[in-house]
Amino acid sequence: MKANRLLTVIILLPVFLAGNAAAVTLNASEVSASSVTLSWTEHDGTGFDRYDVYVNDGLGWALDRTIWDSFITEHEVTGLESSETYSFKVTTVVYNSTSMAYEPEDSNIVTVTPEEIDMPFLFMLLPIIVIVVIVMLSMMLMKKTAARMKQEGQEEAEVEEESEAP
Repeated sequence: MKANRLLTVIILLPVFLAGNAAAVTLNASEVSASSVTLSWTEHDGTGFDRYDVYVNDGLGWALDRTIWDSFITEHEVTGLESSETYSFKVTTVVYNSTSMAYEPEDSNIVTVTPEEIDMPFLFMLLPIIVIVVIVMLSMMLMKKTAARMKQEGQEEAEVEEESEAP
């Protein structure tokens, strides 16, 4: 009878260990017009098999990437369309040796809308470039005008000297 209880405890121990794994906490950062970087807390239980990263564009969940290393806790999702709303989740899949099954544990769901970029960076610099060019041209024109006035003044002085000469 004692041997049967011990065997039951040994068989159920992996169930308790695998069942104690907590779902990961998901965060989104570096949201651009076409991508988002997801990061999550590392799986802290036993029986880790993989992380599955899912994207939902409003049409349902689609697998974006499978990560087989429990230490990799970041993934960049690319190919997003600006101004569309996307939801993301990471599923930690753990192996339950008693039932010989893989059990998914979902993370919290993060929803983002990539920012629409109205104009490229170069177009934002264009007004500054135009102002700098105008200032430089104005300075060149002022220097030419000052040089011409100086030359005219010297010519007038020479004419006055010649007219005053006996």
